[in-house]
Amino acid sequence: PDDDAPGEGEEPAEPPAPPFDALLTAALACPTLEDGAFDTCEAFDAWVSADQPAFAEGRANGRLLALLAEKDPKKRILAAEQLRMTLHEENLDAKTADLMIDALAAERVPGAQKPVAAMVTAQNLVKVGKLARLVEVAKAHPDEDMRVEDMLGLGFGSDTRDPILVDWALGTAGDKSSQVRNAALRLAANNTKTDPKRACKLVNDLRRDKDGFVRPRAHSLLAESPACKEYFGALVADLERAKLADYGKVKDGVHFEEAGALRKLCKHAELDAKLRPRVVKAAERIATAPAVGWNVRLDGLEAVAQCDPAAGKALATKLSSDPEPRLASRAKDLAK
Repeated sequence: PDDDAPGEGEEPAEPPAPPFDALLTAALACPTLEDGAFDTCEAFDAWVSADQPAFAEGRANGRLLALLAEKDPKKRILAAEQLRMTLHEENLDAKTADLMIDALAAERVPGAQKPVAAMVTAQNLVKVGKLARLVEVAKAHPDEDMRVEDMLGLGFGSDTRDPILVDWALGTAGDKSSQVRNAALRLAANNTKTDPKRACKLVNDLRRDKDGFVRPRAHSLLAESPACKEYFGALVADLERAKLADYGKVKDGVHFEEAGALRKLCKHAELDAKLRPRVVKAAERIATAPAVGWNVRLDGLEAVAQCDPAAGKALATKLSSDPEPRLASRAKDLAK
């Protein structure tokens, strides 16, 4: 009999985890989409698994960094996807940061740009003195999509806060591209605590943007930050006179992010006492407008309930018989 075979009642031993080269070969065989990004594939999922032993404790970081300079974009994507997880504040140094920024500067394949940008912007570049270099390289990148990815990475999911990022946002907030302006908005909104005077003013300026995506996002982000409270009155004034129409059908109709902005304002304990009833009135106006999308009306109802529980209950009772069943269902819950 096989001495290594499991005994009765014993679980069979798990097969050893595949080594780096086996994982790489399998992932490289995965199909790609038109832009060069990976399509759905089990081998790719295995490569990016957060608990893959081949990458534990950053042991493969040297090989992954080398892959960033490969001609095959699939190798660069695979390297970036893993390095985003295995590089962190404890094992990042200036030389490593430079290698990543070099990869970002050189990247031209659309499907590789997002993972490369995510890899770089996830790092604490302030600690190793490389944030200024990243901004310089990103601003000079010839591809707008890459510039946008860099700004969104630093402005959406990053812990990096620095006045230099507000400088960058200010320099691009007037760009003709709404995608760039939206990225500038995100960058500024992520720095309202670091540089409140300039960042909040920029977010406030963009609530007057003509784009149907940037404008409501500016309202929402402005409402999130207590540092921007000097602009809360102007925000509410916009929504007191907002066109009561479905934003999906009318360009300047009420967007769900704008009704959500009223709900966010009501969460601030320090919201000015004189402003609170105006928020309630503006939110009630939206909640009771049949032409507005049901989800937008729902946010209006939630805002009233948050800001003034008594008024919220009364409004909920009124809307419990609304023709829109999803709104009426939530209203019944709030009316109890």
